[in-house]
Amino acid sequence: MDALAPGRGPDVRFPRDHAKIASPGAPSSRHPPDARGRAHKKTIDTHSTSWYSCQQGGSRSTRLISAQAFLRGVDSAQAFLRGVDSAQAFLRGVDSAQAHLRGVDSAQAHLRASIAEQWSPRRFEELPTTRSFMFTQKDLDKLRHELTGPLLQPGSTGYAAATTIDNGRIRLQPGVVVLAATTRDVVCALRFAKEHDAKFTVRSGGHSAAGYCLNEGGVVLDMTGMRGKTFNARNGTLHAQIGNTWSDLYVYLTNTGTGLIPVGGGCPTVGIPGFMLGGGVSFVSRSYGLSVDNLISIDIVTPDGEVRRLSAASSSKEDLDLFWACRGGCGGNFGVVIAFEIQLHKPHTDKMLVGQIRYPIEIAEELLGFYNEWIQKAPRELAVYGYMGNAVNPAQPQQGFKSIGLTPIFNGDTAQGMDLIAPILRFKNISISLYEMTLPDFELMNGSVTLVKGRQAYIRSAFLRPEGFNPQVAKILPDFMRRAPSADSLMVWSHCGGKIGDVPRDETAFWHREAPFLWELKAIWKNDYEMVDNVDWAYAFGDALEDHMSGAYANYIDPLLHDWQTKYYGDNYAKLCEVKKQCDPTNFFRFQQSIGSDFQPSTNQPLDLSPLFRTYADQPRMGARA
Repeated sequence: MDALAPGRGPDVRFPRDHAKIASPGAPSSRHPPDARGRAHKKTIDTHSTSWYSCQQGGSRSTRLISAQAFLRGVDSAQAFLRGVDSAQAFLRGVDSAQAHLRGVDSAQAHLRASIAEQWSPRRFEELPTTRSFMFTQKDLDKLRHELTGPLLQPGSTGYAAATTIDNGRIRLQPGVVVLAATTRDVVCALRFAKEHDAKFTVRSGGHSAAGYCLNEGGVVLDMTGMRGKTFNARNGTLHAQIGNTWSDLYVYLTNTGTGLIPVGGGCPTVGIPGFMLGGGVSFVSRSYGLSVDNLISIDIVTPDGEVRRLSAASSSKEDLDLFWACRGGCGGNFGVVIAFEIQLHKPHTDKMLVGQIRYPIEIAEELLGFYNEWIQKAPRELAVYGYMGNAVNPAQPQQGFKSIGLTPIFNGDTAQGMDLIAPILRFKNISISLYEMTLPDFELMNGSVTLVKGRQAYIRSAFLRPEGFNPQVAKILPDFMRRAPSADSLMVWSHCGGKIGDVPRDETAFWHREAPFLWELKAIWKNDYEMVDNVDWAYAFGDALEDHMSGAYANYIDPLLHDWQTKYYGDNYAKLCEVKKQCDPTNFFRFQQSIGSDFQPSTNQPLDLSPLFRTYADQPRMGARA
């Protein structure tokens, strides 16, 4: 194959019709005969001569023998010609294989160019040199002796699991991981990191969109071992440590038999602290407000190592301000939260009307145009979330296609709920799945839809203005989804409003009280070389919706979001900075987009993607020398 000219093999042609075979001594006009061609020509010439002799005369027996010999020669020639056909088929296969290999070469060249583009300096202009903290064995032995829970180092059992999160794009390797079992472990880990001037981050559910729960070379405090829960039936409250996921709480509360529910997350594997500290938009937020609106108290270890309980009844202004900041100001900024006291609610009925409706993406503009008007009249008890992405054909499960979906949740009587959602059932659909079940059961059943599950992801978000699904937005969404580089990418939106808007903007740190919708875009892909195309697509998607946004959601934190301070926190950001300076004057709790950070990603094209690969922007600490 290597000797063939690029793009084609030898052009060999032998016609079937003997009358068209070149006469003796007449070489082919296209291909000079080689040794094999001359041998075959000699065979044909011999058989032609035998046939000629047979026709000219001789005895009957002689003519018969000659005829038989000739026919054997014909059989031999036909066999040869069949061999030629087979050879030609083989050579056509060679041509096809060469074309395929040229395609492979082209794909490899594209891959090399793509990888080079990803790792070229212009895409990672600000990528800092990471600093790996080296702890002496004596220091580690001392810390291990103080801890109740395990201390993990690279290579030890459990380290890989503790440093793996939902977003597989994040591959940061801390120097040590402390698996906290008690509040004392938290205090010890915090003191150790401060003494060694080490990077320090806190991991709970492992769903940080940007991987800010991990760091490179420092200390990670893993809270997943602290899952204590205490239910107070008389007050309808739950005290829960932050190692719990929403799944843990849903199962625990279901087993109480009371029917009480928290204002919790729709993804059951998400940890409770990240969800709550950023605000917490829930399926029942229109009925009961945000998760932070139902937060009674917070137990927190502050940067000075003190354990405090914060609540609206706190006596000091400093604690009151800190309680305000922790309700919407996000985690990782003010200390290590170790537990929450949460107000629970009894739904209007034991079971809710819930479900999923999937429509072909071709009707997206028509459906969203109707939804934009219809949903404004919905009662607070009804929330109708949305989805855009791949769906499975129930009749052919192996077949996937782009779709748009609506997810109704009605906190009330099923019959009344059916009447309310009847208009959206009339549109051409792919499937309708409606259930009468408890909200925790639905969240456990439905919550895996948006998981990244170890693939790679880049996540964007925005709150939409009133009447956010206007004709322009209704066109942008399906247009971009059809152009997604990966079939795994998706968009979901939360239906806000209702009780959320009853709370003044400055009563908690959560700013976006008046936004009717919150969308989250997840660009999801499998291989490293696919990153640039998917990130660029998601970034352009968000930019296309910029004029229709009123801000972004810090729980879906985006390292490439420009002017993130205002978009996340609005006019509350100034007060958050004041609380931060008061609570953490040396800025020990910090990360790339922490409160008070000066980090601002560039908007120049092509995008600098280095912020996607780090937790720290290497900013100087407040009050420290540069």
